[in-house]
This record gives sequence, structure tokens and C-alpha cells, in this order.
Amino acid sequence: MIAQWTASAAPRLDVPPASNGLPENPHVHPNPMPERAGRVAPVRHPTPFAPGHGAAARAGLMPEQRRLRAV
Repeated sequence: MIAQWTASAAPRLDVPPASNGLPENPHVHPNPMPERAGRVAPVRHPTPFAPGHGAAARAGLMPEQRRLRAV
């Protein structure tokens, strides 16, 4: 079993290297959106427990908004 793993982990010589100099990983699909390459921050979805995203905020009852409205 270990011999199979090491044989599959060996670099493939029939795959040409990528443009960045690293060998291409045949197990990874090419990026369908190359213009968005790089690290993208994950989208943080608001939860009902996060401040400013609950029912009080939807009703406009947050103290920060009250302070802004009073000025």
C-alpha cells in the first residue's frame, strides 16, 4: 500500500511544467476564472447572533443607529 502511494506521489514526467515553474498538479482542475486568482476572503454570512444583524437591527432599534438619528 505504501509503495502504491509513493509511486502515485512521484512527479509525473509526462506533464509539462506550469508557467509559474511549479509542476502542474493533474488532480486539480484549471481555474475557470483566472482573473480572480489568488486568495479571496471568505464571505461571512450574518448570523442572528452577530451584533447588528438581528431583529432589533432590522427594526432600526440598534443603539448606534439611535445615537446617529438623535444628532
